[in-house]
Amino acid sequence: MRLSDYDKICGKVVRDGEFHALGLIGKKPPQCSLGYVQSDNFLEAACHEPNISCILCPPEFAGHEMLLKSEKGIAVGEVPRAAFIYLHNYLVDQENGYCPVYQRTQIGEGCNIHPSASIPETGVIIGNHVTIEAFSVIREGSCIGDHVTIHSGAVIGADNYDFCWDKDGHIVKMKQVGQTYLADHVEIGCHTIVGRAPFAYERTVIGENTCIESLVTVSHACQIGKECYIGGKVNICGSVTIEDGVRINPMATIKDSVTIGKGAVVSLGGVVVNNVKHGTKVTGNFAIEHSKFLVDHLRKLRNR
Repeated sequence: MRLSDYDKICGKVVRDGEFHALGLIGKKPPQCSLGYVQSDNFLEAACHEPNISCILCPPEFAGHEMLLKSEKGIAVGEVPRAAFIYLHNYLVDQENGYCPVYQRTQIGEGCNIHPSASIPETGVIIGNHVTIEAFSVIREGSCIGDHVTIHSGAVIGADNYDFCWDKDGHIVKMKQVGQTYLADHVEIGCHTIVGRAPFAYERTVIGENTCIESLVTVSHACQIGKECYIGGKVNICGSVTIEDGVRINPMATIKDSVTIGKGAVVSLGGVVVNNVKHGTKVTGNFAIEHSKFLVDHLRKLRNR
């Protein structure tokens, strides 16, 4: 594929280039990927990312010395992210190998699947001794390990609302065609949603022995490690990394692209907008180290 093949979607082609996939800057895209930048913060990273061969950017970046020296393909448009999503959605709808071709669904031995559960005829792999309760939905691209329990009303492989606004103010929603993987001995609570990844080469992962309670949202391309506990009504935004042994208490919110280190704890209702170090407990909105939160809280009480 070349930029000039899709100039009506990508925008004006300043320098033509070839790409084989679409990828996000800073997210380890595949070789020869097309990415986009909308701010100076990502321009340098895009220019130095060896796997990015073409860049969608705003018009004011087209003559940037760093970008020109990179020898990457360049296309410009008013809203590069919208152009990126439009192109992704267009490629999803084509029969050109951009999306995976799913095989017939496989279900292992000793499974207990309620008749009202929804499982497509293709694109799902279910291991041995899996329990899927009433009205759960398993979407294409889902792979479920052994001894997994999925409680009533859960959705595995859901489409999350990954979107932006285009230049005319219309919402552009990104179609999600990646995978969802639940390792062995995972438990998913009632009415919890686990989103699938946006790109065919990506997957959302829930690690072995992790327990996720009811009414939780795990958004696209999250990576959750082993032996984690995610409390009820937690909201985990896209591309979050949660390492092994993390505890996230009920009602917490985790901002997109944040990393929570091994053994860390997020307190009840915490709003995490920055990375959390290994073994650290954070509290509050916005969440900070628990001990600092208590000192600040006591200071406020004394000053009342």
